Amino acid sequence: MPGAVVTDGIAAPDNAPDGEVIISYTPVAPLAVTTTSLPAATLGAPYSAALAATGGVPPYTWSVTSGQLPTGLSLDAATGVISGTPAVLGTSGLTVGVTDSETPPMVASQTQSITAGGCAATITGKHPGPLTVGSGVTCIAGASISGPVTIPAGATVAVSQSTLGGPLTSAGAGTMSVCASSIAGPISVTGSTGFVLIGDAGDDGAPGCGPDTISGPVTLSGNTAGVQLGGNIIRGPVSLTSNSGDPGNGVEANHVSGPLACSGNTPPPSDDSQPNTVSGPAGGQCSGLA
Repeated sequence: MPGAVVTDGIAAPDNAPDGEVIISYTPVAPLAVTTTSLPAATLGAPYSAALAATGGVPPYTWSVTSGQLPTGLSLDAATGVISGTPAVLGTSGLTVGVTDSETPPMVASQTQSITAGGCAATITGKHPGPLTVGSGVTCIAGASISGPVTIPAGATVAVSQSTLGGPLTSAGAGTMSVCASSIAGPISVTGSTGFVLIGDAGDDGAPGCGPDTISGPVTLSGNTAGVQLGGNIIRGPVSLTSNSGDPGNGVEANHVSGPLACSGNTPPPSDDSQPNTVSGPAGGQCSGLA
């Protein structure tokens, strides 16, 4: 078959002039995100959802181009899988982007939202006297509680926009968050097996989250899935001891009326380039965070 040249798997016909190249071009389909909605998440429970796309030239690279994932969730850029354990009650709106491997690359995006909830019990309004929450997921939202709040082992609790008239004590709980709230007493959280979030300095995009006002010491000890203390006004000393786990330990943008002491935390606490204001000494692993 003289003169025939194969290009893209197609051969020139026998009667093609010698040396002629016949090029077959198959256009690449436009890149598009095909995931139009994401499943709801349950506070304190593992979450996993995969984003999908068609067209373009795989492999794809995924990113969040605007908005934020709920605190506790992250996006794998290579696989498009959103996973983690959500810590904060509410709905997060975001835009996901995908880029293909062409040169120059195609780009596509799609708005999404994820609602984190699953509250087995929701406490709102005025609640007199001490409160001990039950097992499972408890959401304290817009509540005014006049006495101490106790969180037992295994419980998951999300506190938001609430006023607690006494100490907040937790021992061996699961995931826990306290956001945009006022606590008239110390906070003590020990031995949690889930992520512990006390206030949000604004870099995690937690829906409805924000800094807390705490009229007493804060003690975080022996928690094993990471702790974050962010953006709070704390009228008392702060102590972080022997906390560990993913996503790490953060102490950032707090105003502390007392010393800040940290020891035995793995990894050592970080301020994520948001220094704390501390009226007392900042010692141990937190010596460089004020």
